[in-house]
Amino acid sequence: MASSVARRRRRRDDEPFGAEYSTITVRPSWGTLSIVTFLLAIPADAWTDWLPWQPENYWQRPLVPVLAIFVLSLVGIACALLGLRNADQRTAARIGLWLNGIALGVVLLTVFGIYAIFTLR
Repeated sequence: MASSVARRRRRRDDEPFGAEYSTITVRPSWGTLSIVTFLLAIPADAWTDWLPWQPENYWQRPLVPVLAIFVLSLVGIACALLGLRNADQRTAARIGLWLNGIALGVVLLTVFGIYAIFTLR
């Protein structure tokens, strides 16, 4: 009886996606680089203040951090797409693609909002 129960149990190695609550391994990979670009895009408003060049017009100042977040999220999406090719790195790449996609969507909404505010005066 005990041997039949042992045969019916599934091992963790048999599961196709690992354990249900497995940890995310973060290795030096494209997916990790994608998550890092998202983490760099979060404080973009603070670190764009350190740039030596600032726009002269007051209405162009919000566009500098928006442009920085746009570029970083595009780079993060490109890194995540490169990371999706490798089966060992897919989890981190999917998370990076999802995070950078959200950041890109927020940036596009921001650009649309700024455009709507300044054109509907």
